[in-house]
Amino acid sequence: MGLIRTILVCLLACAGCVPQQAGDATRPGEKTPPRGSFFTCPGEKQLKPGDLLAEIEKTRFLLIGEGHSNKCDHEVQAGTVKLLAESGKRFSIGLEMVTTEMQPVLDRFNSGELALKDLASELQWEENWGYDFGYYSRIFRMARGYDLPVYALNLPKDVVRTISRKGLTGLSDAQKRHLPGRIIPAPEEQKKALAPFFSGHSKMLDKQGFSRERFFLSQAVWESKMAWEAARRQEETRMPMLILAGSGHIETGWGIGYRLARMCPEAKIIRLLPKRELSCQDSVRGIRFYCPSQQRSHLGMVLEKTAGGIRVEKVVPGSKAAEKGIKKGDLILSAAGEDVSRLMDLHAAAVRAGEKGRELCLEIDRHGAEQKACFKLGDRKE
Repeated sequence: MGLIRTILVCLLACAGCVPQQAGDATRPGEKTPPRGSFFTCPGEKQLKPGDLLAEIEKTRFLLIGEGHSNKCDHEVQAGTVKLLAESGKRFSIGLEMVTTEMQPVLDRFNSGELALKDLASELQWEENWGYDFGYYSRIFRMARGYDLPVYALNLPKDVVRTISRKGLTGLSDAQKRHLPGRIIPAPEEQKKALAPFFSGHSKMLDKQGFSRERFFLSQAVWESKMAWEAARRQEETRMPMLILAGSGHIETGWGIGYRLARMCPEAKIIRLLPKRELSCQDSVRGIRFYCPSQQRSHLGMVLEKTAGGIRVEKVVPGSKAAEKGIKKGDLILSAAGEDVSRLMDLHAAAVRAGEKGRELCLEIDRHGAEQKACFKLGDRKE
């Protein structure tokens, strides 16, 4: 069940596992830019802070993508909030990380009634989102300091789950109250883009009774909800909105921006997206910031793609990785006997090992000495 859960999470995150990491290799001879550097895509022109402000002038919706466990991405988001606020701009902040039934909590925070130290517990952050609140605390701190209102955008998890399992007819009356005022269906481009992923995992998905139709419906409702809430709050406040969300909801041509463009056709929408590779190799127009690929493994590691390979950036205490003696700074050389140079290689090796019912054995370089760690997949401790 661990692999099935991972696959479905990847799908529901909209990017799919494959596209998200497909271009994270550093090409020979290329110079790594400073972390957080901004570039235009296409064109690859590096932007200074003043250039960035000029690029996003008169923007109604500024969408900033993230890898949820990528520290660099969060630093760029916080830096952008600070840059805009200190330039004198007034704007609101919309969050994928908070579901709309928690807006009363954010209202108390916006009014100054709720202290930042109590915000995570009041939002039930760990249960509802799960990623380290520390990554987001600086955003909330600046929102309080610069008097920027914060709004929840996301659909409650149980609504997404019910739609993916039973469709709209399976929703209770209480759940239906959370639906957006307008649902924009999934475009054909999305269905075509994800077709190879479905095919590659068809056996496992079929065993779980997975329905592509319900998946695309739940995805459409989910994305439409975030766009609808953003548009509603922007109209209400008459201020531009800075939206923080997973890159999968922003990078593709069928996410939040796709829905916003149809709900607010006259609005200027700009996307700031993580740039994992050193050149713009996709057709997505917008502004990119350079942050190396990172991934939080279910085994209890934060992994980063570097020029030298896949490096362990963090090991969660008490996790499977910690139990096996994996340490920060370790380089993963191979997985299940296959050489790995990209995060996607590691994911693919894990999927294949799981399908064959085998352990996932990692060959590790630790300061020149080779180590080995083997994991039974699906037996998670986190």
